Amino acid sequence: MSPWMTFHNMTTPSPFLLANVYTAGGAVTAPSTGKGSDDVETISCKDLLHQAAAIAQFLPDTPGASIAFFAHRNVDYLRCQWAIWLANHIAVPLSPHSTLRERSYILQDSCTSVVLCRPSDQTLLERISTAVAVIDLNTTAAIWNTSVTDMTPWLTKTADHDAMLMYTSGTTGFPKGVLSTHSSLMAQMTDLTTAWALGPCDRVLHFLPLHHTHGILNNLNAPLFAGAHVECLASASADAIWAALSRHTALPSVSVLMAVPSIYMLLLEAFAKMEPEAQEVAVAGAKRLRVAISGSMACPISILTRWEALTGTSLLERYIYI
Repeated sequence: MSPWMTFHNMTTPSPFLLANVYTAGGAVTAPSTGKGSDDVETISCKDLLHQAAAIAQFLPDTPGASIAFFAHRNVDYLRCQWAIWLANHIAVPLSPHSTLRERSYILQDSCTSVVLCRPSDQTLLERISTAVAVIDLNTTAAIWNTSVTDMTPWLTKTADHDAMLMYTSGTTGFPKGVLSTHSSLMAQMTDLTTAWALGPCDRVLHFLPLHHTHGILNNLNAPLFAGAHVECLASASADAIWAALSRHTALPSVSVLMAVPSIYMLLLEAFAKMEPEAQEVAVAGAKRLRVAISGSMACPISILTRWEALTGTSLLERYIYI
């Protein structure tokens, strides 16, 4: 029996969730890997899945292996996660800001056999206590857009495999692994997209950590599952968030904002320091939001009240996830 807590969907296995992502028409805008900090790339989920399938060909043939990757907020995240899923393995996201002790523990506890990463991250694997094989993403890039033309064999499968092993923050001891199946992820994403009416008209801002549920599922995969456009920021600073909400460009306005209470507090504090003209632009951007969601911990009443006074809309609070 697995030592990890497992989230199962007890109904009949659902269709493979990435099949829905492939046809939903979503896209991602995120910092470009290996380029300047101001460079971004926009790519459709369909093209991303073709690239992920190319990477999947480098992974072990026997399904069910734990395969780790570093949770950077860029397009590599989805390339790695989806490649692991397409190859019927278990995705283990690692925080790039974790300590050596934390990385060593997670890699050992998860029985990780392979790590997908760029050369720039390989120093994070030095001195770890577990022997792992490293697959350099740079070596796979040459075939991303050419090796897989037909996605049908990759997407015609049911969701009866384990999908992801996330670890808790470790506030009460060592982090604890929580194993999700594709069926349970499918059920959660279906519920979230229905409850929040996520769809192709939405542009979702993303600046949350990508090794916990809030950032992985709610803010990234669920919107893409619904065909939305997810815009990832390089920074979670209040200035960067206000800039994205306030911009006057040809890009569609941000319609969905997800954050933790401390981020909303920082946004309110940053707003108070703005010049009146900047405040006017910022408020206009915030009022264009269709929904703003707070989660991961209870939001203080003072923040809820101040946000509603500023924007005219209430923050939606959700239950705690990992």
